[in-house]
Amino acid sequence: MNVFAVWCFLLPLLVGFGIPALLAWRPDIRGLRASALYLAALLAVALLLRLVGDAPPWALASVAVFICAFALFVSGLTLIWPWPIAGQITSGLVVSAMMGSVFYFRPVIDPSLDLPALQQRIELALALNPYAIIASSIFHIDVLRLPTLYSEMADYLIDAPGWGAVAAVYALLGTGLLAGAWTRRAVAKKP
Repeated sequence: MNVFAVWCFLLPLLVGFGIPALLAWRPDIRGLRASALYLAALLAVALLLRLVGDAPPWALASVAVFICAFALFVSGLTLIWPWPIAGQITSGLVVSAMMGSVFYFRPVIDPSLDLPALQQRIELALALNPYAIIASSIFHIDVLRLPTLYSEMADYLIDAPGWGAVAAVYALLGTGLLAGAWTRRAVAKKP
């Protein structure tokens, strides 16, 4: 595994905690600008690592689209709250829950379920986890079969969710949450 891939695996955490912190610091257009610059800096580091490494060019484009959609989701989740700190806390909790989905979904996987229901639960656990999506869908690393994370879930999984579909869901949710946040602010400003 090269340094570029490792950096890409860290991006959901850096985006998921960094952008809400910037938006809680400045919950206005300046916070959005700072968040955009922060995201651009993270992707610039990814570009430099990609140029030094041997990853294919489509990997960088895929990661960039996925991370931008995830950033949109996290921004919307942060700004939907009228209190900046509540948005930061909510985003932190949601990102933590999403990153841990492979771990806490383990008890939900009951081998006595019929196979389609079991596979749907496993696919949901993977789709919730941005790290797992980047690893499986972009870098073709089966996270459920890694020696440090091996789980019986790997025995039942047929196909991991694609990064494009998950990115589209993040983008739609983020856009809806941001629209709700701007509507709430517009209504609050009217006398």
